Amino acid sequence: MNMEQFRELKRRAKEDLKIYEIKLKENSLENNSLYQKYLSIYIDEKSDRIKEEWNLKRRHSKLWEEYKNIGKDNRYLDKKDDIQACIFNDKEYDEIHLRLNIRIIITEFLELTLKNIATRSFNIRNYQDRIKFEEGS
Repeated sequence: MNMEQFRELKRRAKEDLKIYEIKLKENSLENNSLYQKYLSIYIDEKSDRIKEEWNLKRRHSKLWEEYKNIGKDNRYLDKKDDIQACIFNDKEYDEIHLRLNIRIIITEFLELTLKNIATRSFNIRNYQDRIKFEEGS
């Protein structure tokens, strides 16, 4: 999922999680389907996140070995900090790291969305009780 798709997902979640006073019963009944919808998206994104973490580790290991071997002949790369600095300046490593950070943001958003859906029924019941109280029932 790219950032544009993520923005659309946030917009849809905001709309899906709204509670309307005139549709409290319908809002309550759609919780299970909403949870399944966002759980499915979460699982896909979590899977992609794990793949990106693996790709980043693989790239880091590959670069570490390359720069470590260069360091044997070059006195400027004989320290771990020097090798780490070279790795962080690698364009491909940087791109993978950026994609991973985006995946982390998306999965954290989806985790919070799932928690919101899980508490949504409780919020709807509280809302219904408040309306009854205000009406004097």
